[in-house]
Amino acid sequence: MDYRKLELSLLKLYHLVCNVRQPQIDRFERYWDEGRTWAKEYRSPLNLTLREMKEIAGCPVYSRRIRGCRAYYRNFLTECIVLDSRYKGPERIILFLHELAHKLDDVRDKRYYRELVAESCSYIVAEYFKIINRAAPFYIAAYMRGRGGAHDILRLSPRIMKVSLEIVRRIEKILAEKKHKRKRRRTKK
Repeated sequence: MDYRKLELSLLKLYHLVCNVRQPQIDRFERYWDEGRTWAKEYRSPLNLTLREMKEIAGCPVYSRRIRGCRAYYRNFLTECIVLDSRYKGPERIILFLHELAHKLDDVRDKRYYRELVAESCSYIVAEYFKIINRAAPFYIAAYMRGRGGAHDILRLSPRIMKVSLEIVRRIEKILAEKKHKRKRRRTKK
């Protein structure tokens, strides 16, 4: 795991958020409300099945049609992550990373800070695994409007890095197991 790579992604996100202007936020919000996707069709370098996502999260992960949001994490009664079935490939991975960050962020405070941490983590981990996430800076900037500023990202950076490191550690563990299984299958043939 390359800690420096995660730190650089956090600084890159901070600079991107600082440079977002109001017309860009307005355009992004229209785009987002229309339900359009933010990732162009490309093959994600990180492919995870729902079973692998469940192992990473440590709770059930479901894929079903959702109205009003793209994914959510529920921690009352039964803990689970639900992803909208309309999103596939890199978008699904990014949604999963965001909801997993909510699960792993053990600090309970204002929703504004929880969303900042979750979206920052999804961006950093996506960058780490070379997944394009163009929406994160705009989502964060739109969410910050009237609540705070880009400096909040730096203030929350220890918390963001802690959650990001845990997510990367869990994903790399699953990928190592996957690679080991493939290797064993090849040697049996």
